[in-house]
Amino acid sequence: MSTLGAASFANTGTRRLNYTFDDYRPGARTLNGTPVGNGNLWYTVSQDDTTGCHTVRWETYTSFNMPKEILFGSLTNTASPTSTVADRTLSFVYSPEH
Repeated sequence: MSTLGAASFANTGTRRLNYTFDDYRPGARTLNGTPVGNGNLWYTVSQDDTTGCHTVRWETYTSFNMPKEILFGSLTNTASPTSTVADRTLSFVYSPEH
């Protein structure tokens, strides 16, 4: 079972996952016109047309390339998945030695 807010959906096996890496993020660094982000996962979209459950998970990173936050929410804008309002956030804190 998957839980989204107060609703529960049976796992139908019909979910599609889409992954996007930061190489394709607006403002990503380029080298001779080729995007060369640092290869971090930017966001993942899970779409299940059977149940109508579409979710997104996206990540932010620290200046020293460690995960800062992982955010989760219901996909509301397919053109801009990370503009979704997060309903859950997992935050990381590092010591100076990280």
